[in-house]
Amino acid sequence: LLHYIIGAAAEILNTEAASIMLFDEKKHELNFAASTGSDPEELAKIPVPLQGSIAGKIFTENHSVIINDVSKDTGHFKGVGEKTKMQTRNLMGVPMRIKDRVTGVLEALNKKGDKPFNEMDARILSILAAQAAVAIENARLVEALQKAYNDLGKVDKMKGDFIAIASHELRTPLGVILGYATFLREEAKAEMSEYAKAV
Repeated sequence: LLHYIIGAAAEILNTEAASIMLFDEKKHELNFAASTGSDPEELAKIPVPLQGSIAGKIFTENHSVIINDVSKDTGHFKGVGEKTKMQTRNLMGVPMRIKDRVTGVLEALNKKGDKPFNEMDARILSILAAQAAVAIENARLVEALQKAYNDLGKVDKMKGDFIAIASHELRTPLGVILGYATFLREEAKAEMSEYAKAV
């Protein structure tokens, strides 16, 4: 679904590439989840810092950014271009939100032709970013539900195993107690026989 969304973004906005970066809460950085125009596996290895990158600015400030001449922008993170050998001429990025929480960034790179990125492009990309954010959140919820279901299955198996072991371990000593109680009841008289019966 993410590849479909970025493919649609690149096609609708007439760009050379599009990418989705998701926030990694543990590492406090953005990582590529899907991309066109470059090798996705190579991009996945390149972390994008929150400080010193346009994507980081979009994420932290929670608003869209249009840069029609990247060569004049000092905030552009050059690490991705250097490793993928892709030159970025212009770009537009929008935050991906779930309710009030920003989860990542959707970017479109290198608009084809002579026209620059505009506000209409930003609105279109924002709609696609909203769809991507919902898709990612749903996938995470399904994954969490599956994990909870698997954990529940493990707990149920542990309970069953415990009951089987406990009943097996108790069977022998209870059999011995029952045997002695039977002997006592047969040998004992009156009140003692009732106690043995109770045992």
